[in-house]
Amino acid sequence: MERLYHRKLTVKIIDTVYPDIDRVVRNTLIRAGISIELKNFFVHRRDLYFERIPYAPHESAWEIGILELRYRLMRYTWFYKRGYILRACKEAGMLIHMIENLTCHSNLLSLPEEAAEQVIQSLISLSSYPHMEETQLQFASRDALQIFGFRHDGFIHKKTCGWFPDDNEIQFIAGVVGRFFKHYGIIVHHG
Repeated sequence: MERLYHRKLTVKIIDTVYPDIDRVVRNTLIRAGISIELKNFFVHRRDLYFERIPYAPHESAWEIGILELRYRLMRYTWFYKRGYILRACKEAGMLIHMIENLTCHSNLLSLPEEAAEQVIQSLISLSSYPHMEETQLQFASRDALQIFGFRHDGFIHKKTCGWFPDDNEIQFIAGVVGRFFKHYGIIVHHG
């Protein structure tokens, strides 16, 4: 169920940020998100997500996610500068998916506006976990034991409860993707 939600969300984000995108590039971006889901399903690549091991500090999910974002940005730049445009677009698709994960696997959408903006600024600058006085950025945790209800630490993954972002939340996520891509000069087009 969750994989269908993520694909649907990715499609909505891409169509919002790039309404006139070439079909080949659009499909490349979508497939990149699906590949993250498959890697997580088969080898449990938690580093491709902003997601936390149960009982681990929330900062750990942030730090691992930021490292992966840096890696994906580096790969995007490497491919783009060498003319491998569709490979660069695949990396851009993974970046989109990771930004979706940040918003959907955390309490970012429910933070006060000022705190949410602080988190977005930390994301865009790829800086350290944003410590705030009034509230904290918290990440959902998940592992096999939690999925089957044997244990959890109180930070439940919203997607397991059938949650899907509403139109305002989708616009918010698309805005974060757009700001991130603009900041790093990420261009998606077909060779």
